[in-house]
Amino acid sequence: MRQTVRKTALVGDQVLVLATPVDTGRARAGWIVSLGAPSSETPQTGESGDIKEQRGATAAAKALAQARKAIGAYEDQGSIHITNNVHYVPILDKGRVGNRGSRQAPDGMTKAGLAAMNDVIRRARLLE
Repeated sequence: MRQTVRKTALVGDQVLVLATPVDTGRARAGWIVSLGAPSSETPQTGESGDIKEQRGATAAAKALAQARKAIGAYEDQGSIHITNNVHYVPILDKGRVGNRGSRQAPDGMTKAGLAAMNDVIRRARLLE
């Protein structure tokens, strides 16, 4: 059961991070995994001077590494939280970037993340 919980959180986090649209990388870096309670942390934008794709890749790599470490520490009790406190993430999740629609995440990232987590649970046959 512990392995399924860990895998569910890891897959969900990966989908959330990689489905998050990239401009500065801040929204991608904003995905924080914590145990027991949601994080109140808000990461800063990636290093200046990087092009958008590099900032996105760097932000994703950092967020995914942080998640692997936190999820690896999960034991059988408590909860795993995946949080993003970047103030404009709810707007991105609705498929909006500024005053226009987002081609990068038109259906939002939380919908994709939840679908991926449900798929892991179904495959583990925990919901039968």
